[in-house]
Amino acid sequence: MNINNCKTDKPSLKKKRSQVVPSSMTVTAINKFLSSAEFNIGDALSSNKTEGLSLIKRKKGATFQLRVTIPGRGRKKMSLGHYNAQTNNFEHATMMALEVNQLIRDGKDPILEAEAKLEEIEKQLLLEKRKVITLGQYFEKQYLLSLAGKRSGKEMGERIVRHFEFLFNVPMSEIEHKQIEKWENKRLKAGIKRSTIKSDFGKLFSLLQSASETRIEGSKEFNYIDRNPLADFKLSKPTSEENDQEHDNDKEERRALTNEELDCLHKGLAKFNEQKKAERRNSRKHGKAYLPDLDLCTYAHWLVPFSETMLHTGLRQSDLYSLVWQAGGKNSIDLDKREIHVIPKKTRDLNNPAKILLQMSDELYDVIDSWHKDCGSPHDGFVFSNKSGGQHDRQAHKNLWKNIIKLGNFPNEIVMYSLRHNFISRLVSAGVPLLHIARLVGHKSIAMIEKHYGHLCPSDSKDILSKMSKTVARSSATESSATNGASKPV
Repeated sequence: MNINNCKTDKPSLKKKRSQVVPSSMTVTAINKFLSSAEFNIGDALSSNKTEGLSLIKRKKGATFQLRVTIPGRGRKKMSLGHYNAQTNNFEHATMMALEVNQLIRDGKDPILEAEAKLEEIEKQLLLEKRKVITLGQYFEKQYLLSLAGKRSGKEMGERIVRHFEFLFNVPMSEIEHKQIEKWENKRLKAGIKRSTIKSDFGKLFSLLQSASETRIEGSKEFNYIDRNPLADFKLSKPTSEENDQEHDNDKEERRALTNEELDCLHKGLAKFNEQKKAERRNSRKHGKAYLPDLDLCTYAHWLVPFSETMLHTGLRQSDLYSLVWQAGGKNSIDLDKREIHVIPKKTRDLNNPAKILLQMSDELYDVIDSWHKDCGSPHDGFVFSNKSGGQHDRQAHKNLWKNIIKLGNFPNEIVMYSLRHNFISRLVSAGVPLLHIARLVGHKSIAMIEKHYGHLCPSDSKDILSKMSKTVARSSATESSATNGASKPV
């Protein structure tokens, strides 16, 4: 059947085998083939000039197809794309078909060649994509998702935005060292600690490192940048004067509370506790008699036993917030065994996290037992819970602590973390082995204790040398008997 003389009779209702119509495949022939009702979906218009090339009629439009015989693969069909009626791209399809046929004549595999060409095109597109993806785009569309499951993911994201938003419109591969140097100098001039600058820089570094890591998308390996642009960047080193100043500041911060400060602390906690009881009495007196009578409780507010527990254990606030009433739990209080079990929040993401086991002193047990009774002797739930029974926000104590400091009439304001410094400092000053202290406070080695609290170790080198001498020196009695019984030299 010639396409130029095709009939337009009503086709039979019986399903016909797909027709293959030879043609010179001109614009006119293609239009007639696609518009004729005589040809069904799946019928083909075959080129009588280009070997194996045909146009297959589809439900919507048509596609070019090439039938070839490839040595080692046999008879294959290759799609050469959709027919475009506006551009009449049959000439392009013809050129592709001729190229494939020539590859076969040359002994090459056109499928492998096409895959390699497609891979090269995809590679070029990827390179173009990398050029335009900015730090902000990657952070918002990719990195935030990875932070969602991390312990401090929200805080990390907030700090990246706060300190590096000025780079958000910069393509990641174009971030330069001089931009970070300028940022560092600006923060140093503002009086920001180098340790804080290092911590913030580390968060940017981790983001860029994540973008450079290979991941799988579909069947392809992919990364957003070939290399972390800050991989070989180093923050400036502190001067000797800065080191001395930091050491002095560190000694001032990491110290034991004075007896006066401890008295102020206990006075502030007692006044705060009474203040909360007085507030409740007033509420009950003025129409809220349904509220529990806090005068029947030892502690009227969770922050009082919270602070007492931190004073006696040196635990971080984050670890105290996560404690639960549950014997044998990972972060729990077991009143029967008088034990506190903690896996410090800072190490929970590690393969081998630190583990703390604290045996309660009598004083600490009294505090926790009284609080347990004030809470109604629960069997589970957070030890220091919020009003809905959930875990407090990590900053829940902040403003309340300021009130305690004010009520205690402290000579100098201290932060709540000073209670941890006090715990460690007093143990070091008492001569407790540093390894024991490290285990008590959740460090896996003595490095941090030695670095920040080593100056508090007792200076008892004289006693140590005296003890050493006594173990190696001969006593006078031994020396005398040895002399009397010794043979005279010949």
